[in-house]
Amino acid sequence: MNFNAIILFFVVYLLDSIYYMDVLATEWRPADLRTTFGLLSDSLILDKILGVGVNAVYIILIVIILLLALTLNRLKLFSNFQLDEVEELIFYSFAFLICLNFMYANYDYRIALFLPISYIFYKKLESTKIVHLFIFLLPIGLKITNRNPELIYIDNFFAIIGRISIYVFISCILLIIFYEIKAYRFKNIYKFVTQNE
Repeated sequence: MNFNAIILFFVVYLLDSIYYMDVLATEWRPADLRTTFGLLSDSLILDKILGVGVNAVYIILIVIILLLALTLNRLKLFSNFQLDEVEELIFYSFAFLICLNFMYANYDYRIALFLPISYIFYKKLESTKIVHLFIFLLPIGLKITNRNPELIYIDNFFAIIGRISIYVFISCILLIIFYEIKAYRFKNIYKFVTQNE
């Protein structure tokens, strides 16, 4: 894993997103609280509500994810998180795909991407059950809300809980990747120093 290439990719992507607004503003289908998820769709939804600009909301949401990861780091939930060889292959194969897909607007068919990592979390971690809620709550779009307009509040409540859950899930993934990069880099530095004495 080349740490510099990963950092460079995200820096170039963010700069491209910031300076070329049409990259973030492309929309295949309308973004809606109850039918979409992802940074782009959340940015579009919040921009409609707040009116501060899609790019500003996008960057704020990225900062929120990073702050969630730092909070999880302080809670030490993943300090003993160990994967065997097969789980590691599954985790990293899906983790990077999920992180890239999460940057855009996603619809219900993309939820399946999260299942392998969600299963690993469920199997390995006792105290992080909240990260699985989004699988059941996103996108929600209950049909009963068409018949009774007051039920839209319940629908929106579940959609917001699902969004919080998916942001925690993404933060968990980023934290585990950070731990792996940190351990890998320090391990290699230690090897380099001990071999070159």
